[in-house]
Amino acid sequence: MATLTFHSTNKIMIITNLLANMVLVSSLNIIQTNTPAFQDYAYNAMVANAQAVAAAWHLDQSLIATNNVTHFKAEPTILGIDGGITFKDRYHFAFDFGRFDEFDDFKSDKNVTRTMNVETNDAINEQWMRAKNLLTMESAKKLAGDSLKAMDVKVKFYKPDRSHQLTYTWKDGKTYPLPYYGFEWGDLKFRTRIDVSGIIGKPVYFTTFYQSIRIRPPTNYFDVLGLPKQPLFVRKIPGKPPTYEVILDTTNWHQP
Repeated sequence: MATLTFHSTNKIMIITNLLANMVLVSSLNIIQTNTPAFQDYAYNAMVANAQAVAAAWHLDQSLIATNNVTHFKAEPTILGIDGGITFKDRYHFAFDFGRFDEFDDFKSDKNVTRTMNVETNDAINEQWMRAKNLLTMESAKKLAGDSLKAMDVKVKFYKPDRSHQLTYTWKDGKTYPLPYYGFEWGDLKFRTRIDVSGIIGKPVYFTTFYQSIRIRPPTNYFDVLGLPKQPLFVRKIPGKPPTYEVILDTTNWHQP
């Protein structure tokens, strides 16, 4: 059998036999194995997480149902689901390395005013400009903080590092405040952001890195994927002879 060279952070280990428990992952740590059982698990886990978020944030829970799913994609990583799910082409929930880290209300977030069609953008901005604003900067800040607190995102809930309210310069040349607020915590590397709409009085966009919410895989996660009991996850390094970098040895590993 071929000799495989495994590199770890502290040492190089030469293995002369192919290992039965070796599992290849991509450069993005996607496991190169997928099964119907994993797809079922991921689908149900995403729906359950979306329902929990919708309840905590008082979203339209009637939309969060399996018969309303308009997009679903899931791939397995070492730590869990990578992918996303969308309901009624409106509420989108994204997951990365087994963590829920993004929400988008496609109907209400600020990107609806940033299309390639200037007339469409102006029409929506004018609607927002004339709409009743249910929030002030302070009540919007409280809503944002309460929303993060409900999801146990660990930041200083009511003391964001950056706050802003959108504005729009109308055809009369004057600039008007819009009923849309954004708040951020942290820096570009470890940032949490949430936007809230004063029209509907709810969160419309959320993203976080480092403070993301863990979606813990089942204890039989590797079985669900048809993997060995204690897989050795490796990533191929280009070149010959075949060289592999050890990503994770699960022999004495407990999932975080």
